[in-house]
Amino acid sequence: MIKLLLAPAIVAAGLLATTASAEGQAAFANLDINGDGYLSEAELAARFEAKGALYLQRVDADGDGRISKEEARGHAQRRGGDDAKRAEFEQKRAEKMEAAQAQREAWKEEAHAKKDAWKEEAKAKHEAWKDEAKAKRDAHRDEAKAKRDAHRDERKAKIEGRAKVGIGN
Repeated sequence: MIKLLLAPAIVAAGLLATTASAEGQAAFANLDINGDGYLSEAELAARFEAKGALYLQRVDADGDGRISKEEARGHAQRRGGDDAKRAEFEQKRAEKMEAAQAQREAWKEEAHAKKDAWKEEAKAKHEAWKDEAKAKRDAHRDEAKAKRDAHRDERKAKIEGRAKVGIGN
């Protein structure tokens, strides 16, 4: 947690020393309340309260109780504050993010393909079931019709047989 709270100040001070940009100078000037070019324990405490002493301990390389621009730059470079290192890090990060996104897209595509294949298989099974059910229905209907026709023919023959013999209807 301490590292996270102190990191903006460290990076800001290192940015000033490495790039000499207006933003970096403004960041260091914002921390350097009295404008002497050094960050004292009081200046750090004003910004970071008790954590300022920890920052001072960590960054003060020569042990004089204050942080110079060079010390801040050295600390920032060790922590990746150098522009070239940061750019390289961001480039690698972007490449990793792009690769991860491509992997997610591939997984999505694969999942959609599997889902579509499953749907097609289920649809084919359903059609086969419908065809089988229709064939059974048709066979049952044909069988029932054949029985009806046979029964009708039988009754017709029976009636005709009675008529030939002269038996009443």
